[in-house]
Amino acid sequence: MAISIIDDTVMSYKDIKRWKDENILKYRFSHQLLNEFHDEIMCAVVKLAVKRQESERGKAPAHFAFFVMGSGGRSEQLYLSDQDHGIVFSSSGNHQSYFLELGEEIVHGLALCGYEKCEGKVMSDNPVWNRSEDGWKRQISDWLDEEDWDSLRHVSIFFDARVLFGDPEPLHTLKQHLFKSLSANPGLITRLTDNVQYIKKGVGMLGNILPRQAGKEKGLLDFKETVLFPFVNGARLLAFSEQRLETSTISRLQCLPAHLEQFKSVQPLVEKMLNYRMRKADLSKGYSLIHLIDQTELSKEEKREIKLWMKEGTAFMKDVTAALKRRHRK
Repeated sequence: MAISIIDDTVMSYKDIKRWKDENILKYRFSHQLLNEFHDEIMCAVVKLAVKRQESERGKAPAHFAFFVMGSGGRSEQLYLSDQDHGIVFSSSGNHQSYFLELGEEIVHGLALCGYEKCEGKVMSDNPVWNRSEDGWKRQISDWLDEEDWDSLRHVSIFFDARVLFGDPEPLHTLKQHLFKSLSANPGLITRLTDNVQYIKKGVGMLGNILPRQAGKEKGLLDFKETVLFPFVNGARLLAFSEQRLETSTISRLQCLPAHLEQFKSVQPLVEKMLNYRMRKADLSKGYSLIHLIDQTELSKEEKREIKLWMKEGTAFMKDVTAALKRRHRK
């Protein structure tokens, strides 16, 4: 990590939260540095949680790694973010109860530091996301065998995982297990592609931007879903197909081989959109609204550009889908 802000003298989650609140706006002009800052904060929480767990239950009975998923795994967080994380531990012995307790402590610490709990319970206090290496391999195989919408969504969530604390090799081994399964059944790539085809409509028949229609979100544009997600999902599908371990949308586009060169061209656009979203984000709105933009505050030129980004996102997903379905026909 390029940022080093917290040392081993930290005594409480309150200390970490105070440091986070005092420093986070220093990184408002750099998407990369902001995400490195989040990594440092979350890593400090995990280190403190491990110390507390060791003081009550003793040293960890097996080697383990803590990983983040979602926008954290992709290094695409804004100032406020929720929790998406898991644990993998070595397979000798039945140690899940120890690591579930550690997961509970991590969830507690992250919540105290301003990271909201995941509504879908994709967190390391959930046994689905806290397993031995062998248990993870079985879970991944089960998800792929089931092939239903939820199971394949879980595969996509897991594929964005990135180790934040511990040895990254066990997670890489699990992803290689995933790649082996995909190679044995090429039709799964098509199913994963079908799983992310829905794109939230952002432009109406008359060319107007379509905001949310009800509640406190009425009149607000969901920038993350309508503008960014087509590029996020498309880049993930390409990484599935090419069996790449990179997790950020930018790095997934950068590493594409020559036969997929045409998809690299959107990388500068994705960087521009991520930075634009960061400039528009308002900390005072809270996590539930931070991805939403008030279109009444947009200039005519901004509206034109956002509509163009939506159009390009739809075209990008369409082209990725066509390319992968040609390549991975059963």
